[in-house]
Amino acid sequence: MSLRLGGSAAILGGVLFLSGLAVGQLKVFGEAFPTAVVILAGTAALLIALVGLSSFQAREHPRLIWAAFAVPAIGTVISCIGLVAMGTVGDRPFIAGFSPWAVWSIGLFATMAGSALFALATYRTQVLSRPAAGLLAVGSTVLFVIILVGYSGIGARARVRAPSSRS
Repeated sequence: MSLRLGGSAAILGGVLFLSGLAVGQLKVFGEAFPTAVVILAGTAALLIALVGLSSFQAREHPRLIWAAFAVPAIGTVISCIGLVAMGTVGDRPFIAGFSPWAVWSIGLFATMAGSALFALATYRTQVLSRPAAGLLAVGSTVLFVIILVGYSGIGARARVRAPSSRS
């Protein structure tokens, strides 16, 4: 049951999270609230997925799996706190001078790094599918790199330097 619940929650969480991010980037809604709720629901589903899959794997490798679970779980909780604060506090300093956006970003980075660790632990234990563990590791790493590039402003600097087609 925990395996079925974890797998279903992982699929639902991934679809909700990515849908919320995509719709938010398209600026379909005037406010971020509807997309923030979808992202929050996706994040919660991903946490449920981690719990379900961890409990299944922990039957054979409890210490390794629960240690690998801790980092993405803490990151997920932090990102949820930041996401809710974005809707309630706004852009004001929130925790230790960090804005809600920064808190959400820190949580998101911890979740991605923790997901890669969870994938490595899953790959090592061989309890669940090794190709699925590899996909999770690759997906987490690629998303981490994409977000780092976005935060660094490399794409924005390239657009600024590009010559204009107008005379």
